[in-house]
Amino acid sequence: MARAEGWSEQALRNTLASTVRRIVRRARPLSVRPLGEPAALRVFAELAHYDGRPVRESWQAVRSGGLLQTTFRLRRWPAPEAARHLVSRLLQLPATAVTVSLHAEAGATATTGLTVRIGASTPAELSAAARALRALVTAAGGLVQRLDGAHLPGFADTLPLAPPVPVATGEGAGLELPYGSAGLVVGTNRHGSPVTVRLFRPESTRVMIVGGVRAAQLVTMRAMALGSRVVVQTTRPQLWQPFVRGVGTPGEPIPLLPPGRQIETGPGTPLSPVLVVLDAPPPTGGPRPGAAWQTTLLVRDELTPADADALGRSDLAVLQPLSRTEAGIAGAALGLGDSADWLTRIRHDMVAVVNRRALRWAVLAGTALEAQVVGRPSRDSTPERVPPIARP
Repeated sequence: MARAEGWSEQALRNTLASTVRRIVRRARPLSVRPLGEPAALRVFAELAHYDGRPVRESWQAVRSGGLLQTTFRLRRWPAPEAARHLVSRLLQLPATAVTVSLHAEAGATATTGLTVRIGASTPAELSAAARALRALVTAAGGLVQRLDGAHLPGFADTLPLAPPVPVATGEGAGLELPYGSAGLVVGTNRHGSPVTVRLFRPESTRVMIVGGVRAAQLVTMRAMALGSRVVVQTTRPQLWQPFVRGVGTPGEPIPLLPPGRQIETGPGTPLSPVLVVLDAPPPTGGPRPGAAWQTTLLVRDELTPADADALGRSDLAVLQPLSRTEAGIAGAALGLGDSADWLTRIRHDMVAVVNRRALRWAVLAGTALEAQVVGRPSRDSTPERVPPIARP
């Protein structure tokens, strides 16, 4: 929102507060809330991929958070029908990160501007993404300008503090602006839509998965697709060695350590978080206090009373079908009430996802590559599961 001149500070604050309340009401059924100062600064840092290192500008890019980032400004809008799907297609560019900023200003002359920032790890990857961007916009009948020599101002345009960028009047009408859940895909719901969880946060996070090694390996593989570095601590290395060999790379093998061994890994960042898989019987320790962007994944074949405290302190729980005894433990630890009984009735290929007493259901729909590496992650197929859980 632009600041209007000629008004007192108090009048502007009152107007801003009223406008925010209207925005919250109009955003329904989306759940939104205003951010406080620390949270707002954290959002700015995440959007900029800032990790504390200096931000450096060159003629062709800005380096921030380990990424080379280049900005483009739309100078001519595509034809109306092509422009409608422009944002959705821009977000699918082959880059590590894509940020699309749309600015609209009402008044005597309505203006709409669009700025795109793409980020990649290497100059070659950045060049490929830039070529794909130009080809996409040109094929739709539009025109973009690469902001060489002015990438830092363009960088700022893609953050929620961008100044107006005037362009042709009335352009951009009818744009489809996609929104939805983001994060790690656990599975699909009954409508076929993805069920996602926020596995990594700017604080220490603890997750428990009950169902066995294969389900944990599926989650681990998907976390790696998000850019996560992985460390596995286990008392059953024979169950993890084939997986580690299958998904590791020659230059970056996955450490396979016994529980309690010191973990030597750098701090997590939004683009390179850390997942510590802890596959060991209770009692097990929690994540390192204050470790931002680091998640500990506790793996359980079965749920016992000894796990109740760890489950209750988890930020997220992923549960495959449980026995009645296990469902009683989970229901009490997570405050599920009568819903806990459904944990015994779901199909073998389903999971319950519990976060802050919110209960969702998902089908573990794996890809062909995941099936090749992990196998079928149903609880019935967990290797060397001792003792077996009787089906209810």
